[in-house]
Amino acid sequence: MAAGYFPQNRGAAKPWYEANAGARLDRDRSIAAQIVPGLEFRIDHARKLAFLEGELVITECGIPTPIAVRIEFPPDYPQTEPKVFDSNERFQKLPGKELSDRHLLEKGRCCLWLPPKSGWSKHNPDALRQFLLEVVVFFDRQMIYDVTGKWPGPAYDHGWKGYREFIEEELGAGSDLARKLIPAIIKRERVGRNDACPCGSGIKYKRCHLWPVERIQKRIGTQQLLWMFGRLDLSQI
Repeated sequence: MAAGYFPQNRGAAKPWYEANAGARLDRDRSIAAQIVPGLEFRIDHARKLAFLEGELVITECGIPTPIAVRIEFPPDYPQTEPKVFDSNERFQKLPGKELSDRHLLEKGRCCLWLPPKSGWSKHNPDALRQFLLEVVVFFDRQMIYDVTGKWPGPAYDHGWKGYREFIEEELGAGSDLARKLIPAIIKRERVGRNDACPCGSGIKYKRCHLWPVERIQKRIGTQQLLWMFGRLDLSQI
C-alpha cells in the first residue's frame, strides 16, 4: 500500500429508495400514481424507511368510500414484499365473527395471502403493480364482507390449519397423507433417503415423497414450519 493512502470508507449501503439514484423509487411512484392515486410515498430518513400512505377509494354500488391505508416497505425491499395496514383500523370484527375472518391481524395488519402463495418476485421491477392491484381487491372484499358477513373469495384457514391446507394441496392428497408426512416436513422425524417413505407405501423415501417434502419445505421455510407446527401434538392435526 502506498504511503499516505487509505481506502475510502464506503459506509453503510444506501437505502433502497436512494440506490441507483432513486430509480426504483421513481418507478414505484409512477406505478402507485396509476393504481392508487390517493396514496403517496413518504420517506422517514431518520429510520431509513419508506411508506406509501393516504386514502384508497373503493366504490361499491356507485358510492365511493375512502379507506386510510398504509403500506410499509421493509429495509431489504424489494427482496421482501411490503406490509399493508388498515391504518385507522376501520374494519372491525362483526358480531359473532372473529377479526381473523376478515384476514386482518393486530393493529390493522392485512393478511393478503398465505405467505407461500405470495406472487411477489424480487426480480420483477414491476412487482409493486400486481401487489397494489391485490391490495385494491383485498379492501373491496372488506366492503363486501361488511354487507354479507361472508368473505367473498377463496381463502385458507387461519394459523397452522391454513398451512395444513397448503400442504395437502401441494401433496395433491387429503389430510391422512399430510398427517403422515408432516413430521418429516417439519423435521421432527428424520427420514433417510433410502428409508421406507413415511407415507406407508413401502417404497424408498427418495423414490416416493422426498421431492414433494423438500419442495414444501422450500416454499414455506423451515423456521415458519417450526413456528406453526413445532408445539402441536401432530396426532391431532
